[in-house]
Amino acid sequence: MTPEDLDQITAALDQRFTQRLDRAVESISAALDQRFTQRLDRAVESIATEISGLRAEMNDRFESVNRRIDRLAENVTGINTQLSAINQQFAGMSRWADSLDTDNQKIHESLHQHEQRIARLERDLHPDQH
Repeated sequence: MTPEDLDQITAALDQRFTQRLDRAVESISAALDQRFTQRLDRAVESIATEISGLRAEMNDRFESVNRRIDRLAENVTGINTQLSAINQQFAGMSRWADSLDTDNQKIHESLHQHEQRIARLERDLHPDQH
């Protein structure tokens, strides 16, 4: 065998080795890509499931808060109705108190007028005592 034959054999072996190595790298790379893709898909699916559960829980809590707000609104409406009724009662009592004050003032004025008349009558009847 000549050195040229050895060079050709070495080149052929080198080329075969390189091809096999390239195929092995491609095969390993494809397997790694497949594993990575599978793991990534599982992770994405797990995250999506968690987010879906969180969304459902948040929706439940929002519904609960909405029901509480609705009950509060009903309570506030009831309180407003009661306050309005109380206000009307106080308005009636205020009118009654005003009427009482007016009547009381009239009575005092009338009493004062009567006292003055009585005093005049006493002076007229007993001028010597005053």
